[in-house]
Amino acid sequence: MADTRQLLKDILRVLRSLDEKAKPVREILTLEEAADYLRMSPHTLRDKVRMQAVPCFKVGGAIRFRRSRLDKWVNRGEVVVLDKKLSVG
Repeated sequence: MADTRQLLKDILRVLRSLDEKAKPVREILTLEEAADYLRMSPHTLRDKVRMQAVPCFKVGGAIRFRRSRLDKWVNRGEVVVLDKKLSVG
């Protein structure tokens, strides 16, 4: 019985630790957050915004991105590679 209690205490401690470390997932992202999410530099993302190549909107003059729209944008650009001999680079 004591082992079970200790195990439950350990599980609760781990769960509390994970909860404290978890960041809320935001739907609306700043340019820097969106660049990080897309794994590109803010400069590159800013260029794509200027070319109207990426979905975004402005709030009080600041550029913002919807995470769900970025996901759709990325998915539209995906290429399925069927030939393993195909090289990229």
